[in-house]
Amino acid sequence: MRELRVQSGGAPIRIFYAFDPRRTAILLIGGDKTGGDRFYDEMIPTADRLYDAYQARGVDPMSGHRSFDTLRAKISPERRARNRDATERMLREMTLHELRQAREQSQQDLARELKVGQPAVAKMERRADMYVSNLRRYVEALGGTLEITARFPDGASVTITNFGELAGSPE
Repeated sequence: MRELRVQSGGAPIRIFYAFDPRRTAILLIGGDKTGGDRFYDEMIPTADRLYDAYQARGVDPMSGHRSFDTLRAKISPERRARNRDATERMLREMTLHELRQAREQSQQDLARELKVGQPAVAKMERRADMYVSNLRRYVEALGGTLEITARFPDGASVTITNFGELAGSPE
């Protein structure tokens, strides 16, 4: 344990800290030493107890963090279900740059595949409106196929097929 000595408004302030096994500083306790004959007699045991509690709370001494399994065990089944639903929703709905990142491709990789410059890929990813043929080329460069489906209020959905005829023809 170590002591940091500072002054605030002329008063001697003492802050006790320690380093965990990862060499991360852990601030334990601090206080104004003015007029305290027993300041160290009280503060050092308190700081020791705080550090012991820090170590006992399940922190891995090598990494300084709790394992994911330890954290996950504390999550309620309802929360897990909400997290799973949110994850599935996020995986179904992505922007183009999120899709590219999920497929572990860089803009440079995609530009090479599309035979365009990297700035063209960046511009395409920012667009809110683009040709279907460009979107199809983008998805195919990632290894996928583009399907366009119309969904109606009555629950019906129809896959529109005439966009497949666009291969090689401008829009």
